[in-house]
Amino acid sequence: DLYDIWAEGIRGNGVKIALIDDGVDTTHYEFDSLSHTSIDIYSGLISMPSEIYGHHGTQMAGVIFSDHSNNDIAGIAPKASLFDISFFSTYYGGGITLDEDFVSMFVTAVSYALSNSNVDIILCPWDYTEISERVEYQNYLMDNTLDYVLNNGRNGKGTIFVFSAGGNGQSDSVVYPAYYDDRFIVVGATRDDHDLSYYSCYGSKLDIVAPGENIL
Repeated sequence: DLYDIWAEGIRGNGVKIALIDDGVDTTHYEFDSLSHTSIDIYSGLISMPSEIYGHHGTQMAGVIFSDHSNNDIAGIAPKASLFDISFFSTYYGGGITLDEDFVSMFVTAVSYALSNSNVDIILCPWDYTEISERVEYQNYLMDNTLDYVLNNGRNGKGTIFVFSAGGNGQSDSVVYPAYYDDRFIVVGATRDDHDLSYYSCYGSKLDIVAPGENIL
């Protein structure tokens, strides 16, 4: 039970989490005590701080980092620190396509999170579409980056990756890179009645489900 864990003082202290998303509005009052750094790579240049290209990143950060101030919501790990990476825009709708630009930005984001912040966890909580004609060097670049972070992050213990299962609602349709390694944590979505959300992928690569609809 989360209340028991929080009562023991376990609230994410000392844990560094990279959120690769569309940016986080860290000026929100729920983040008053949040320790954070950020970069923006969506523009094609690495710049600080991150830009906000939609609402999804702020929503995801709220679930994790919101203060326990008795205002509105309580985050799962409010004492963890955030490394916010603006990676794409949700203002224009649609998912992400794993094309050449995606590969380049994803490798940059993951490499930067490891080399500059040595994060413990990398969150990739977005919907994306795998394309069948990625050229060989893109696979090589992605695979090698993922392998390196999995094996060398957290001072050799391996950085933890958390991926969304995806949103096309089909069985065994979790796409690359989420299915690349069994050490990844692949998360599906449930409704408020605990049934699987209609859009959530499921099947052999799904590790866990969590509330994904009607979250404040």
